[in-house]
Amino acid sequence: MDRILIAVDSSHNAKSALDYVMTNIDHERLQIHLLNVQRPIATGEISHFQTASMISAARHAAGEEVLRPLAALLEAEGIDHVCRVVLGEPALCIARYAASEACTSIVMSTRARSAIWRTTTSSWRSCEAPWRRVASR
Repeated sequence: MDRILIAVDSSHNAKSALDYVMTNIDHERLQIHLLNVQRPIATGEISHFQTASMISAARHAAGEEVLRPLAALLEAEGIDHVCRVVLGEPALCIARYAASEACTSIVMSTRARSAIWRTTTSSWRSCEAPWRRVASR
């Protein structure tokens, strides 16, 4: 079974990566992993009014909101998928997730203005899973 990781940020470009996978890869032996990486919690963000767990919960909720429309497209097509939200540095989180879930490849949009693309392009040398860049529309 192919396990394809699609790194999803809040830009409209993430759908291009999903469209590429849905059109070019056989759905029968496929599991798609949608991963959203939220920025880590900085020490200065924690206060008496906002605890680390409150900030973490808010970031997870924001990530789930980003993943929801893409997950709905996969459900409508009957494609097996997993949705995850993690906190941390994007490149490290994506590479670690791909390794821990035995993903066979990583697909993401190439749009240079995409935050996830800018923060990860220099770190792919450490990732064992092959990755594909998909042009945004």
